[in-house]
Amino acid sequence: MEDERAGPEAGPWDDVPQRWLFGGVLLLTAFAFGSTLTFGFVYDDHWTLLGNGFLRDLGNLPMLLGPEAARAGVPDAFRPTLVAFDALSYAVLGLSPLGHHLLSVLLHVVVTALLGVWLSKEGAPRRAVVTSMTLFGVLAIHAEAVAVVSYREDLLAATLGLGAVVVACTRRPTWWNLATCALLMAVSAGAKLSAAGLPLAWLALQRLSPWDTRRSWRDVAAPGLALALGVGIVLAFRVGVLGGIDPYGASERVYASRVGLGPVLAASAQIHLSYLQQLWLPRGFSPEYVDYAASWLDPATMCAVLAFAGFAAMAWATRERAPLVAWVIVATAVLAAPTSNLAPMPNMRADRFVYLSSVPMCVGMSAALERLGEWMRGRFDLPALLPWVAMVVLQGSVLQGATAAYRSESRLWQIALRRAPDSARAHAVLGELLVARLREQPDPSDRPLLLVRARTHCAMALHFDPHAALSHMCEARLAAVERDWPRSHAAFVRALERMHTRRERALLAIASTSLDLPGIPYDQRVTRAFSALKRARREAPFVAEVFAVSGRLRHRLGEPEGAAEDYARASDLHPERWDVVMAGVELQLDLGHTAAASDLWAEATDALDDAPPSRVHALQRRIDAARRLHAQP
Repeated sequence: MEDERAGPEAGPWDDVPQRWLFGGVLLLTAFAFGSTLTFGFVYDDHWTLLGNGFLRDLGNLPMLLGPEAARAGVPDAFRPTLVAFDALSYAVLGLSPLGHHLLSVLLHVVVTALLGVWLSKEGAPRRAVVTSMTLFGVLAIHAEAVAVVSYREDLLAATLGLGAVVVACTRRPTWWNLATCALLMAVSAGAKLSAAGLPLAWLALQRLSPWDTRRSWRDVAAPGLALALGVGIVLAFRVGVLGGIDPYGASERVYASRVGLGPVLAASAQIHLSYLQQLWLPRGFSPEYVDYAASWLDPATMCAVLAFAGFAAMAWATRERAPLVAWVIVATAVLAAPTSNLAPMPNMRADRFVYLSSVPMCVGMSAALERLGEWMRGRFDLPALLPWVAMVVLQGSVLQGATAAYRSESRLWQIALRRAPDSARAHAVLGELLVARLREQPDPSDRPLLLVRARTHCAMALHFDPHAALSHMCEARLAAVERDWPRSHAAFVRALERMHTRRERALLAIASTSLDLPGIPYDQRVTRAFSALKRARREAPFVAEVFAVSGRLRHRLGEPEGAAEDYARASDLHPERWDVVMAGVELQLDLGHTAAASDLWAEATDALDDAPPSRVHALQRRIDAARRLHAQP
């Protein structure tokens, strides 16, 4: 077998300036994800971006350096880089779906560019650099990471992490280079700890040196220590400030807390072999995967373990004669380790988990396709690039269909249920979406069918996973829309008992339903409601919904001063919420404060753009009537 260090013969693009090649690849990458610019907010976007009041004030960012943000229930507080990035992006873009999706596409383009810079610095031939960049840019499995705004944590971590390894490639680095390298690695791991494997992947590339650019240990030691220091800073921060590396603990969302780590790791072996299949043969992508346990004696598990053992043996056997093969195997393994369920994770499997580990895989895939093309040219006189072009076309075509699943919330969960019909989460979320449609007062002829569909999805959610909080939340909201307050209240209590995060959702619902419980004295119902509200305000002080619900309940119970304060706080945390604006105006009208209501109405013109026109016109007529009444002598 020919030594890989010899490199390929000259290609048709060797006379093209590198900036033109890079520019063309990056334009293709951006074009491949162009359709996402028309998408809305889905998945956790509603929690981490739209409803996250912490992002509205940049003065809150110093809280991320201590435990206060985590104690206050700030989403992803254990990823300070991500939260700071989201706060800055909100300050610039607001809640524009177009702006945030464009930012995700730009991050992916930057990661693709950094991959090319890294390979170039390591001495890779131009053909290998361009083919690897192109394949990474249009890889179909990247659809989820780029199309969902709240998953740009993977893009951000990869951008900063690859920036760190590019700096680490500097020959004879200065102290400034080393400090920059450590800082970039720290903020990368602070965006997502999946970047923690990059120092080992970089070190393996230096020692294996597939393109004959091996550096001495003296030249590698300082940058390697800088990269490791960056990861160490984040680990120390998590342990010293947040109390541990694991941010999830015994959450009901972590499947290992139910069945143990062993069965989850056995299933994870099967999952990671499936990832390799999806990289080479882009099929089977899904917005939702069902967590499951497996036995080490299952045939699928044993096949996966044997396959990975074979890869490890191949890496060892090829470390001298085919070092690129060895590096691809080693780097993919170390970059996949943080998402291999060794540590507790809310989802055992997701397409976005492969984003960073696909970097070395794309290099290996491009090399394998190039070798296949050389063989086909010699045997059949076909273009050497034919296999690579076919793979790029295949990946790009599948990518278009994969990204379409994330266009809207309802479309996403319908596809998720089609791909994972036994998912309790998919059934529960679809049930809640149908309940929300019922609250919007649909055509009376549609209501019976919506009710039947919602009942079916909620029942299926409880059937597939009676231990999940979402299953009971679906049942509770369905009972509420049916005005069965005792059943709704009991289901919300059951959901709260199973929640370890975002408990304010159940607490607010408990507060609302407590006031309608029959057979309980009125003062006790009020006490229950305010007790739940107090707990919600303590656990989620940056969630606008907490203060919006509190304001409505205080308004209903005749506490106008407290209701006005809650509405004002909710507007500060989420200025774009038209319902809070309208509730504040209605409160002032109820109090007879026509001038105050008019001022609030005038200040909130932009927020009312998304409000139903019928609601806006009705409230405008009420304001006009109050003004005429106030103007009468």
